[in-house]
Amino acid sequence: MIFVTGQAKPGKEDAINNVYQVYSLSLVIDPQTDIIHELACTCAFEMTNNFLRTLVCGRNFITDKDNILSDVKTRFLAISQKTFMAAFKDAHNRYMKEFRKKNKSCIGME
Repeated sequence: MIFVTGQAKPGKEDAINNVYQVYSLSLVIDPQTDIIHELACTCAFEMTNNFLRTLVCGRNFITDKDNILSDVKTRFLAISQKTFMAAFKDAHNRYMKEFRKKNKSCIGME
């Protein structure tokens, strides 16, 4: 499993800004399948984490990225929607740059 994080700056109107100043998203991903197994994020209510897990967990971090973001846009109607999407993209970029790059170089050595 791979643990990857993404961060974004919350909007001034978001309660998260008053408490944390930074929105953090943590994901646990199976590197063999790129399936997202766990999700946790900076939020005011555990219900938010639970709902976002239903949209994200069990899906492929690479091939389902655009569909996940589309689902978040249409189903997660919270002030932190754009912040979550930015943190998700940041985590995706980090995963693609770091893990996938290393994984490809390891595969090429076999």
